[in-house]
Amino acid sequence: MADKSNGNEDLSYVSLADIIEKDIQTRPIIEQVFNEKESLLLFGAGGVGKSLTALDLALFMGSLKPEDENKPLLWDQFSVPFHRKSLFVQSENSFATTQDRIKLMCRGSPEYVFGFNCVFFPNRFNEIKVVGSLINKGFREYIINLIKGAEQNTGEKIDILVIDPLISFCDCDENDNSRMRTNLDFLTEIENIANVTSIVIHHADKRKGDIRGATAIRDWARSVIKLNPHKVGNHEAIVFTHMKNNSGKKFKTFTVYLDDCLKFNKVVKTKDAIKKLKQSKAENVIKALEEMGGAAKSQVELISKYQEMFNIGTSTTAKRHILDAIKADAVKVIKKKDKSTEYRIKVDDKNTNDKQM
Repeated sequence: MADKSNGNEDLSYVSLADIIEKDIQTRPIIEQVFNEKESLLLFGAGGVGKSLTALDLALFMGSLKPEDENKPLLWDQFSVPFHRKSLFVQSENSFATTQDRIKLMCRGSPEYVFGFNCVFFPNRFNEIKVVGSLINKGFREYIINLIKGAEQNTGEKIDILVIDPLISFCDCDENDNSRMRTNLDFLTEIENIANVTSIVIHHADKRKGDIRGATAIRDWARSVIKLNPHKVGNHEAIVFTHMKNNSGKKFKTFTVYLDDCLKFNKVVKTKDAIKKLKQSKAENVIKALEEMGGAAKSQVELISKYQEMFNIGTSTTAKRHILDAIKADAVKVIKKKDKSTEYRIKVDDKNTNDKQM
């Protein structure tokens, strides 16, 4: 592509012919979620775990070893093809809070220690919390210089810029579409100059549950994920819903629960998993009936055999599995003339004189 800047970068331009000839490779940050130079917005209610999610993402990406061919999946869900380094520009979590978090996180995910040198924070007045406005040129230059300084000191590229939360770095009413878009466009300028991809943390509207403030926030982001609070047993959990993805299909909603070490554990009992589980139990009930010659003369008899074969501790559990088999249309319940009940493997025999319940 020819240089058409005339020595002045501000006046550089390209034609459509230049664009069509340019070798552009789309590289994902997290597959199915967002790509390089395509901003990700994480939003949710206060306390749901937005900042913790961003920190977990950064530590996971930083702890990946570039030479490893078989890389682990993020939350047993997403492929992360490349090792990444991140810079957090945030106003809410102190040195002490962050230290406590990463100590806990490394108990549950010891490999995260390899990501410590890949996640950076500004250090102002012996604190990692900063304030400023994206619309202020001096503050933008400060962020760009932080990125360049970290790159010079480590000899490696900073890939991710985390802004947490958005409202701390905008100098306008967050409902003002025009001003909010201007602030976000200046964040895009930082991305372009420093060659980074941004993850932006934002709050949800308490009444509607949608993105709080101007619609310009959603419009600007290329990928938007909503975090909803949930409970899994005694554990705090987060439901992740993909609200927008300009680069492809949205991922299916899933849930993770946080254990005592703040480890993100995917909840695998989705509707499909539950269905498969019930099918497997129904198959086991059929196996028990096969051992009994295809029929049991009573529920008690079937329960006893089922418990014996599959080491089922309680009759209540066995009853539930038998009911699942009946609902799956794998077992037929027959009421005899003498009012006794028989359980049989379901067959395609429509000529029977027995009455089915």
